[in-house]
Amino acid sequence: AVVSTQSTGGKSTKKCSNIQKTAILSETTRLYCVLCVRFVFLACPYLPEPKPRDAVGSEIWKALTEREGEISKLTNFGKSQLLDLYDTMVPYIRRARGPPPKVPYLYSLVLLTTWMKTGKDLESLAIDVSLPDTTLRDAIARVKIPLYEALREKWWKPANQPRPPVLQDTHFPFIALLADSTSVEVYRPGGRFDEVKDYYDVKNGIYALKKEVAVMASPPHFALFVSKGNIGKRHNYDVHKHEYEVYLPYLLKTELEKAHMPVDRAKDSWAILIDSGYNWHTS
Repeated sequence: AVVSTQSTGGKSTKKCSNIQKTAILSETTRLYCVLCVRFVFLACPYLPEPKPRDAVGSEIWKALTEREGEISKLTNFGKSQLLDLYDTMVPYIRRARGPPPKVPYLYSLVLLTTWMKTGKDLESLAIDVSLPDTTLRDAIARVKIPLYEALREKWWKPANQPRPPVLQDTHFPFIALLADSTSVEVYRPGGRFDEVKDYYDVKNGIYALKKEVAVMASPPHFALFVSKGNIGKRHNYDVHKHEYEVYLPYLLKTELEKAHMPVDRAKDSWAILIDSGYNWHTS
């Protein structure tokens, strides 16, 4: 608001008309309303996801809604499993202000699992599902955090983890987990080479963080354990030595599981299978 200034006898005085006072009050009220709205969005960040909209021309969406068998081939999940996982994700979906996303979260979940199952590059997948490349990338990036939280709630809490079944058609029915290490490429850390060389993974020729992942030995091989990142130069066996204690409570057999074992009943724990690369004494 503009405030008029007058000079009287060498002194400056400020006068504000009623119209100007009203304008100041109106502006104050508007700012107060804006602050209140922002507070509501900050205090209540988790809003329910609207019902998924139909993705016209999408073969993947048709597979989810019409062909039960096709979706499991594309995503490694059945329709009921995907919907159950989506329901677990809903409390962790953070909705920003503005219009809803172009790709609904349920459809984004299908896209992400399809991408991971098929191993296609994103450009080819975008063509397959009739989406612009940038829209596909945004959809996948948006769904990662709520999916991570849902997986941690559903399968990574000890009380919720599915128990291992006895394997069929094998000489090793007592194996519960399959473990291996994977290197996740990172940017070269800042500093001299002598300071950052510990992050260099010689085998893969990249700067990396190394993680050990343990999945169920029985299909569909859900990942139940993921270790924290280790420096890239660390050997797989060394990583396993520091991580195996995490698996011990899960591997402990119940009395009912012992009774159903065709062999290996005397052992108190299920077995875990790792590849021969872990044997660094002979490699």
